[in-house]
Amino acid sequence: DSQTACVVGVEMAALLQSIVQIILHMRTLAKHCFRNSSESQKGWFRQTWGEQVVTRLVKGRFPYSIAKANSHKRKRESKQVLEALQVSWDQDPSCPLLNTQLCLITFLFSQPSELWTQCVQYIRNSLRNAGRLQTEESELLCECLEAVSDQPSSSAASSLLEAVCKSGLTSNQHVFDFLTRIARMPSHHLHKDKNFTTWLDSLPALLCKPVVPLSTICNIAFIATHVHSAFCNSLDGWYEEIIGNLPNMEVAGDEDNKGRRMVVGLAYRVNDWDQEMMHNVREMIVQGTLGPDLTRYLKEILRLKSEDTYNVELKKMLQDLLQSL
Repeated sequence: DSQTACVVGVEMAALLQSIVQIILHMRTLAKHCFRNSSESQKGWFRQTWGEQVVTRLVKGRFPYSIAKANSHKRKRESKQVLEALQVSWDQDPSCPLLNTQLCLITFLFSQPSELWTQCVQYIRNSLRNAGRLQTEESELLCECLEAVSDQPSSSAASSLLEAVCKSGLTSNQHVFDFLTRIARMPSHHLHKDKNFTTWLDSLPALLCKPVVPLSTICNIAFIATHVHSAFCNSLDGWYEEIIGNLPNMEVAGDEDNKGRRMVVGLAYRVNDWDQEMMHNVREMIVQGTLGPDLTRYLKEILRLKSEDTYNVELKKMLQDLLQSL
């Protein structure tokens, strides 16, 4: 709530942001140093300094805003300070980056509490007003998501993920990569989250676009190796259109057909085949629509699927298709 924000001068805001960045860098350094140590050693920084940091910088002060009153009188005196801190005088008075960093510090260094709720609401409000995020902002958002997702007892992760989805930010590369990491985990409490399963359901349709980044295809291919029903059901419904789109699809960043091979390889994950789809795939193989290399690879994938599937009906359909070639 901006009415309860701690109002500071522009120099103090800049200095505070520098302090916060130092704390986050120290935490990253400590995490790196103790990466092969016990859990208690890994949590040393949080246990030693966490409560003090949150108490002194966040509690009763968050969120911060900048007072611009009398700024012209102070501008000359402030110039040297701001230059030393590499901060522009024309900062956003609402201090969005600083306040989001303080949210991250709260999530990293304290247990779920009313302060967490306040931070989550701040980020939700920020996302509601954000047309797009700068790289630093999207990285920070993902760090916040990662921090709260480590606390399954809290609803903060679901609340933040809902805000991200409503803001249309799931296509942001940093957010996309974060969600992919969650999807690739053997188990995670977000796997049952409605917004997460909706995101999984939306992925196969991305492969029907005229231009698809290689990174997107790689992420989808990795997710396909994990059995998420929302993704699998969606892939079953979209794959015929996906492979039909493949000859005309441009894979951005692909130099050796890696992306196209991955898309063809998704055929192994498809479980709902019908006669029309079998016919269309057979025609693509006979006509060599995908080119000789991908056509051979598609036949290999279908043969492997016919050998591995426990679905008797599907096994026979695939065997009949292969024998007809």
